[in-house]
Amino acid sequence: LAAGMTIGMLLFLVASGLTLIFGVLGITNFAHGSLYMMGAYFALAAYEPTGSFALAVVAGTLGAALLGLFFERFLLSRIYGQDVLMQLLVCYAIILILDDAVKIIWGADFRNMGVPPAFLHPPFIIGGGIVPYFYAILFGITALIAVALAWGMGRTRFGRIVRAAAVNPGMVGALGINTTVIYAAVFAIGAGLAGAAG
Repeated sequence: LAAGMTIGMLLFLVASGLTLIFGVLGITNFAHGSLYMMGAYFALAAYEPTGSFALAVVAGTLGAALLGLFFERFLLSRIYGQDVLMQLLVCYAIILILDDAVKIIWGADFRNMGVPPAFLHPPFIIGGGIVPYFYAILFGITALIAVALAWGMGRTRFGRIVRAAAVNPGMVGALGINTTVIYAAVFAIGAGLAGAAG
């Protein structure tokens, strides 16, 4: 149950990023799984030399967000409002590029960070079941991100603008708000959520 809930929370991060991108931009981001993968590899690249899990989480999140921002600005922004097949082709090209980049940089072998030494503590016993300490930390981090995302989209000015842009982007633009920046920010946040899960 603990493992299933932890994996479910991580998949929630991936799904919330995908939903955010689709809801606002209308892009079916078929390459979202690749951003999840890149988050894992960016985290691995930060973790191996430093041994810091916190730095790995930040590196995975920011790395995927910046990569997503790059792809949104230079590729995906050119196909807004176009046919789903065009979106599929562009996203599939991104998948192939990232897949080959990973093989060139990190190799094709399975890589694993393992459990960081800071989290090698006795497990929690809840209702007779064993909950590993590391799973509890992952669950907590994911829950905090989910709360922050809900608060940011529901209670902040930026969140209201994003929700308005999802419904009527023309009106948001007519009010003097740069929708290009909003779209780029939304895509970066969605990609960052996938990277955080990775």
